[in-house]
Amino acid sequence: MCHSAAPLLDMIDVEKRFGGVRAIDRFDLQVMPRDIYGLIGANGAGKTTVFNMITGVYRPDEGQILFEGKDITKIRPHQAASVGIARTFQNIRLFGNLSVKMNVIIACNLHHNYTVLDALLRLPRYRRVTKEVEERAMALLDAVGLTEKADDIANSLPYVQQRKLDLARAMATDPKLLLLDEPAAGMNQEEMPEFVELIEKLHQENPITILLIEHHMDVITRLCNQCSVLDFGRTLAKGTVAEVKQNESVIAAYLGGEL
Repeated sequence: MCHSAAPLLDMIDVEKRFGGVRAIDRFDLQVMPRDIYGLIGANGAGKTTVFNMITGVYRPDEGQILFEGKDITKIRPHQAASVGIARTFQNIRLFGNLSVKMNVIIACNLHHNYTVLDALLRLPRYRRVTKEVEERAMALLDAVGLTEKADDIANSLPYVQQRKLDLARAMATDPKLLLLDEPAAGMNQEEMPEFVELIEKLHQENPITILLIEHHMDVITRLCNQCSVLDFGRTLAKGTVAEVKQNESVIAAYLGGEL
């Protein structure tokens, strides 16, 4: 794993309160470039709140979030993709009534560089960019194994293929950091390993860093180098996956659970 000296994502003493409740309490997280980093914890531990702060859905009450060394603590959700952060959600959010290809094209268009006039008059730049976007969308569908489904309506896809489309759409924004919220949720024992393999493949073939929330410890073990365990908004443990699995606090907190 090649690491540069500075983390791509650096969360420092971050706190988030809802009413009087501290959902995230003095949270630190350093994710190095090209890593796949895991965030583990029970429901309500604060994992999705961390994602929401990174992407500007929530603003931290205390602390600082740095991305590529720049302060993004006050970023707004619509700015996240333009700085290089993409996410998938636990509940898939596709444009269900549009085609599979159009779902990816819409995401690709985030970086288009033609004007409204170009589009209205269908000028050469518009036609060129449109062709490039369509080619990129098809390449992404090929990468996730959905080429043959390009013209199907997104809602008609089986669940696992909808997950793959969600992944292709996130990749379409050319992210430097990809946030995956329980990517293997709802999959059976046959589907899960294939999907984990797809995440590995996308990571190997693209210059991306991945931060993922996951309940399945076997997914974390397979994909991640480092991980943090959240417990009621506090870091219970962090380190390599092997270290965390042997941590007595983690074993005690999850006794009888997957960890």
